[in-house]
Amino acid sequence: MHRPPELEGGTLFNPTETEERKHLRYVTDRIAAELDAVAKQVAARHAEMQQLKEYLHEKKSDMDGAEKASVRQSVEMMNHVGDHGVGRTDRLAKLVESPYFGRIDVANEATHDEATHDGGSDKGGPVGQGGPVRQGGDVGQGGPVGQGGDVRPAYIGVHSFYDGEAESHLVYD
Repeated sequence: MHRPPELEGGTLFNPTETEERKHLRYVTDRIAAELDAVAKQVAARHAEMQQLKEYLHEKKSDMDGAEKASVRQSVEMMNHVGDHGVGRTDRLAKLVESPYFGRIDVANEATHDEATHDGGSDKGGPVGQGGPVRQGGDVGQGGPVGQGGDVRPAYIGVHSFYDGEAESHLVYD
């Protein structure tokens, strides 16, 4: 029996839903990769901090006041950086479970000045690379837009996520 290409796991998806599922997988994968990288950074900072603490404990009788203060200051700074990393890990862990809960389609309609000066294209605004661009669509294609306008989806979640590799916001809070 031949199945249509939209059939996934026995459920029929329309093209928009299929596109959204792909986008969700992409966002989840990017967040998971960032979570892994941040967790490695936190572990490395923790190991460095432990080494500094051991050094301070072993050498404290041989150190003068200035050296002790310098090592303590380094430990405090690493502790602060580690706390920030742990907080980021917590936020990313929440995001990877549920990256976003909504989408807003932002219309960028070309004005006369834009069309005259830069061809009416969006040169990357705050919602520049949030997802696929739809040209001159209507409600059925992602949102109400006049002729010549772009619709760029902005995904809304409990925390923002900026993908440094793609240099774009994937989730806004």
